[in-house]
Amino acid sequence: MFQCMSPSFVPLRCEAGQCGRLLSGGDSCSPKCSQLTQCSQCITRPQCGWCASGGGNGAGRCLQGGVDGVSEGVCPMRNSTWSFLHCPEEDECANGHHHCNSTQDCHDLPEGYHCTCKQGYILNGVSGQCEPVCAQGCVNGTCVSPGVCQCHFGFVGDNCSSECKCNKHSNCTSVDKPDICLECHNNTQGIHCEKCKPLFVGSAVDGGSCRPCRDFCRGNGMVCLSRDQYNKALENPHHFPVDAV
Repeated sequence: MFQCMSPSFVPLRCEAGQCGRLLSGGDSCSPKCSQLTQCSQCITRPQCGWCASGGGNGAGRCLQGGVDGVSEGVCPMRNSTWSFLHCPEEDECANGHHHCNSTQDCHDLPEGYHCTCKQGYILNGVSGQCEPVCAQGCVNGTCVSPGVCQCHFGFVGDNCSSECKCNKHSNCTSVDKPDICLECHNNTQGIHCEKCKPLFVGSAVDGGSCRPCRDFCRGNGMVCLSRDQYNKALENPHHFPVDAV
C-alpha cells in the first residue's frame, strides 16, 4: 500500500489499497468522477481529480486519479493540468460556478467567491437570506421587492395603509378610489359588498359574516328571509321568488 501523508496535512483514508480523502457526514463514494462538472465538486470526492483545460476559468473534466495524476493515461485535453488537492484559479462569478441567488451579488476571491446582498436587500441574521427593504414600511402588507409592498386583502397604497371601503370583503381600485370594489367575497354582494347574497343570512357590514340559510335554519330549510323580503315576496311573488335555486 502507498504511504499516506499525515492527516494534519490533508484528511485521508485508505480503502482497497488506495489513499483518498476522509469521508464525513452525508458523503459517499458516489457519484462517479465523470459525472461532476465543476472542480470544487470534483476534488471533494474520494479518488477524483480535475483535469483543467489550458483555456482556464473552470473548464475541464473530472477524472479518477490521485496525487500523482490520472489513474489511467494522462489528461486527454491539450495543454491541460492535473489538480487533486486544490482547484486551479478561476472566476466563479464569471463562469457561473457559484451559488449566489438573484438577491445577491457575487464577488470573486483568490480562492473561491463570496456572496453579498444586492442594493435594496438586507441580510437576515436568523435565516441567512437576503430580504428586500421597503423604506416606506408595509403597514398592512409584506415587502416583496425593494420599495414594493404586497398589500393584505382589502388594503391599498405604497405602504398599504389605506383600507378599501368595501366592508372588508373586497379589494379596491386604488387609494384615490377606495369605494370602487373589484370583487365581493365571503358570500356578499352590493356596490360596497354590504349585503349578503341570496340564500345567505347575516350582516355583511364592517366585515360581518353571511351564513348559508341551511346552517341558519339548522338543516330544516334552504330559504331564509328578512321580514321586509318576506312581505315583498307575498305582495309580488313573480318579482321576489323565494324558491331555493
